[in-house]
Amino acid sequence: MNKIQYETTNTTISHIKEDKEASPSFYATFLLPFLMNNYTGTNGLLVFTISFIGLIALLAKTTLFYNNPILSILGYRIYNFKKDGSDFIGICSQKLEKKTLKINYNKVSNNVVFFEVIE
Repeated sequence: MNKIQYETTNTTISHIKEDKEASPSFYATFLLPFLMNNYTGTNGLLVFTISFIGLIALLAKTTLFYNNPILSILGYRIYNFKKDGSDFIGICSQKLEKKTLKINYNKVSNNVVFFEVIE
């Protein structure tokens, strides 16, 4: 089994709170209306392409990519927490019960990390 190599190890996080509304709200506000439109013919393809590019640009600019519904389906959870006094968003496959933990993590963007809890 290939283990993930983490950039930063043995870091303490606190004020951990699960964001249970992240993926459903993303799905309801972005994907569902986008998929419900009728895209037929050349004009439909053009509108679909422009809309898709706009959606990707919006996700990239606002760091909403962490709300990926596929991650939710695969069992990953979104958490908000503090590290060194700054607010972070974390993606983790484990259900967290404690309010302060030690983690290993990889930075995805400025304030978004993919992490695992150190047992």
